Amino acid sequence: MVASAHSQGIIDGFLDAPKSKALALSGSYETADIYYLWNRNLEFGVTYFTASVYFKHQLNKRLSYAVNIPLVNGTPQDGTAFFKVGNHFNISKNIKLTGIAAIGGSHPLTDYNTQTSAAIGQQTRSVGFRTIAQITFKNSLFISGRYGYNLVAEPTPDNSVASLKLGFYKSKWYLDVWFDKIQANGGKDYLGIGENKAESFRELGFNSAKIGGVIYHQTKEKLGLFLGGAQTISGKNAFKTWRISAGIVLKF
Repeated sequence: MVASAHSQGIIDGFLDAPKSKALALSGSYETADIYYLWNRNLEFGVTYFTASVYFKHQLNKRLSYAVNIPLVNGTPQDGTAFFKVGNHFNISKNIKLTGIAAIGGSHPLTDYNTQTSAAIGQQTRSVGFRTIAQITFKNSLFISGRYGYNLVAEPTPDNSVASLKLGFYKSKWYLDVWFDKIQANGGKDYLGIGENKAESFRELGFNSAKIGGVIYHQTKEKLGLFLGGAQTISGKNAFKTWRISAGIVLKF
């Protein structure tokens, strides 16, 4: 009924080469047979296929933007766009800190049905911010932390997002593992009683915690392939899902 759109969002802790552009096309298979209620689990199966079109453009050394358009079971849902600004700071000869701040939001691209388990976006109209601190070591090992908050149009509650990522890149390879948490500020309950009963899925309060990872290979100068996966490990008013994703990245 409520789930975060693909965990980790569209903002990362890297600053690309000025004027560079990248287009990523991906597809995911996601399924679940358990739904986390506030006080117990409910046997509830769901399967859906998600496609995503992602584009980012590094305008100059510090400023960039990114846009993501998701399609769930063939229907466009909530598009997301963010502007981000960042800078590098040398902590020592072998350690670099990258600081990122971003602002953006989401808006539904179609008038899709929100009273279904495949309505991941819930027609979310939101404005939010993200902050990322990423430490990169000389051996290309990196660790980053992210925090953000989304102000969402009623009746969907506002929410906060946080994540931790550990990764490594070398030559034509990149890989990472991550933990991601989303937490609604208030909201009602699925199968709730009285004032706590949700009249629509959009009113649900929710939280979920996910783990996942991705591996990427630069197969040609301007073409790369990636494979990823994710698992929901806890939540409330959220499906216990597992997901596998694959896609291509085109660089310009």
